[in-house]
Amino acid sequence: MPGDTREYRARHPENGTQTGTIGIGLLGITMGLAYMAKSGAPLWVPLLVAAAAVPIALAKTLPRRSWTSIDAEHLTVRRPLSTRATPWRDIQAVELRRHWNGAESATAHDAHGRRIRLPHLNSWTVPEFHAEVDRLRDTWTRHRGDDWAARFEN
Repeated sequence: MPGDTREYRARHPENGTQTGTIGIGLLGITMGLAYMAKSGAPLWVPLLVAAAAVPIALAKTLPRRSWTSIDAEHLTVRRPLSTRATPWRDIQAVELRRHWNGAESATAHDAHGRRIRLPHLNSWTVPEFHAEVDRLRDTWTRHRGDDWAARFEN
């Protein structure tokens, strides 16, 4: 069915505020490094400042490299360094998890009982979260096949 294809990604600011903030921050770091190099600071000082910027840049870019997508054949989870497509017949359960801060996220379990975290399918990213999880479960039940059987108890 055409409505079975869905993708859940990180929210991006629509007005470019985050991109502008990152650009200004990088400009400031570059200017600071140039000033330190010109003022005769030891080499390790600018290198330490540059190394401190790496985790910040990774924290901003890595979530954008992960997402969850569904179609008529698979539940696909893309992470920064890997992609895992699980056929619907191998999905055993789709559950909601409540976190300490009150947010909820969706997880699936595969045929071996392993939990599959579904990036960006959560109450913070998806406005109609519970309705989306219901759609995901509906897609799963329609495409898992008539011969599907539970392989473990949740």
